[in-house]
Amino acid sequence: MIKITPVKCPDLTAQYKKFVVEENLVPNIDKLAKSIHDKEVRKRLITYFSKNKLESITFEEAQNLHLVITDIYEKFPELLEYYCPELFLINLKLNYNLQEIEALNLTEAKETAKINVLFKTTLKDLSDFFINNPSNFLEKSLKINRRVNRKASEKRDALVELSNLKHGKTSLSKRLEVIPKWVIEFSKVFKYHIMAQKFGYELIKELKISVCPYCNQEDITSIFENDARYRPAFDHFYPKSKFPFLATTLTNLIPAGERCNERYKASVSTLGYANPYEKSIDYQKPFFKFNIANPNFYDKNLELKDVEVELIIRDESIKKNSKLFKLETIYNEDKSKNEFLKVKKKYNFIKECGDKFLDLVHLNENDHEEIDLHFGINIKASPRNENLQVLKVDSLNMIAKSKIKLNE
Repeated sequence: MIKITPVKCPDLTAQYKKFVVEENLVPNIDKLAKSIHDKEVRKRLITYFSKNKLESITFEEAQNLHLVITDIYEKFPELLEYYCPELFLINLKLNYNLQEIEALNLTEAKETAKINVLFKTTLKDLSDFFINNPSNFLEKSLKINRRVNRKASEKRDALVELSNLKHGKTSLSKRLEVIPKWVIEFSKVFKYHIMAQKFGYELIKELKISVCPYCNQEDITSIFENDARYRPAFDHFYPKSKFPFLATTLTNLIPAGERCNERYKASVSTLGYANPYEKSIDYQKPFFKFNIANPNFYDKNLELKDVEVELIIRDESIKKNSKLFKLETIYNEDKSKNEFLKVKKKYNFIKECGDKFLDLVHLNENDHEEIDLHFGINIKASPRNENLQVLKVDSLNMIAKSKIKLNE
């Protein structure tokens, strides 16, 4: 939702390159390669993940990260099958609904028969899929193929697993013998926690952000004093569990609020979503629309229940972000709607006083000091550092019929 400016400090990026790329990624890849007995795989790994390639991945621009993902998973389908089976299975069509089969009562013959039919047709569809999409080990790893499923409950478990894998809700077990050890160990090359311990606070300080960019509501203020040090967690825009090679990529690290990061986003793959380093809402156009149930807009008794907040979204990737982070829901909570009412009440008071305090008819950016004084809105502040800034400015623009732009 809110645009973040990528880290560009030459000294910091130079230190980051030396520590992350030269002192960690390069030797980690070499160590992994030496553990691989298959010469072809070893050569493929060393050739692709050269020092230059690792540096390129680490400092890649946000708009190109999806290309990095595509290239690596095309070159290393083994990694795709293990870390992101949902992407491998993207063209697999399932002929059942997960909630429906989980709700089936398998003590009843009719519903047991339904599971048997679904299992048989799914097995055929899966066989056809793997003919056109050869697998290194994913096909053998699936419960639906690993054993003769005699019981209806076992068949349902296999169908549930397949659905969850396809929709990114689960992953393959590390204990499966068919998965090459180097594939499982690959994620250990990109050690995010080591990077975060050394550079976490420096990166946050450089990014100059204190409000969650996903929602512009949660406070993520950092404290840099030694006895009270605190910083927000970095969200991996593309989750490191599914895209481990982006675990230390700077434009994949988003300082975010706990609610957006851990509760709403979690491990969603976010392919096709808006990365705040690349894209944000249009700062030149309104993002919020306020629908008023009470026909008398300037009624002093207007209440929270009379206000409905609507999002005006023109970009499909921003729309996906909005749905993922529940923006319409959280902005229709009382706290957010109350900000709109506070602006309205102050506007009504100033209007009743005539032009004594402020010319409301020609309100613009040049009135920033008066707007701050009378409305409590610092229009000079960036949404990166002001909670609910987008909502506040849009509220003022709707109420005063002004065209004040957000400050990036």
